[in-house]
Amino acid sequence: METAPANTRSDARTNRARLLAAATSVLERDGHDATLSSIAEEAGVGIGTLYRHFPNRGRLVEAVYRNRVVELCEAAPTLLAGNASARDALHIWAGRFGAMLVANRDVPASLQPALSSDSEFREESSSLLTAAVQDLLDAGISRGEIRSDVAPIDILRMVTGFSYVATSVDDITRPLDIMVDGLRPS
Repeated sequence: METAPANTRSDARTNRARLLAAATSVLERDGHDATLSSIAEEAGVGIGTLYRHFPNRGRLVEAVYRNRVVELCEAAPTLLAGNASARDALHIWAGRFGAMLVANRDVPASLQPALSSDSEFREESSSLLTAAVQDLLDAGISRGEIRSDVAPIDILRMVTGFSYVATSVDDITRPLDIMVDGLRPS
């Protein structure tokens, strides 16, 4: 999860965390039309405090998205530990990834630069997602549950592809089932 630098005052770190929590909540409730003032109000801080931490809307939304990716990727080991099958863990994780993509399809213009192919945010997200999927695949391959010729990019591209054309989270259930079934070793 994104945090303030370690040398930041504790009240500033607290305000930043409150702003991120409020932004996540308000964006989920109101969508990308949410106002920055409503986010500051939900966090219990002034608009100036919001701008001190996030100089523009794009930076705030990017931080929210970054936290979502980090939380998703940090869930992979827990899913492996809590499921009898690594394939089931991958299925659940891929479902969460797809749901995140469907829910965040309408990326605001303010975040488009961060998603460009050469941005630090995209590189970091790609690295985290790839590592999480690699861990899930490695567990499944070592247990004989997943074929050995599958790469993380294969999973990420498939989930991204069918999430892109889905009109709701329900639309990704069947493609996910088919994808995971196709991962069985021959």
